[in-house]
Amino acid sequence: MDRDLSQTQSSAGASVTVAFIDLAGFSAIADVYGDAAAIDVLEIFESMVREALSGYEPPIKWIGDEAMLSFPEPEVAIQALGALLQA
Repeated sequence: MDRDLSQTQSSAGASVTVAFIDLAGFSAIADVYGDAAAIDVLEIFESMVREALSGYEPPIKWIGDEAMLSFPEPEVAIQALGALLQA
């Protein structure tokens, strides 16, 4: 991700837009249904995020139930994240 961010910044000569997303309530899923169910939920979440962002293909850094995404411009981030909210 660091390499992707620096390449994006140096190639565009401008800053990047970074977004963070989080799967709310994830700890409760693991606590109530166990680790296997939690892993299944994470896989589904990751698949939904990747599908919703298809066509934008931002670099994504996954950290458990959270993800950090980078976009070359704020307008692209707004469009991509709008698509994600509709998923």
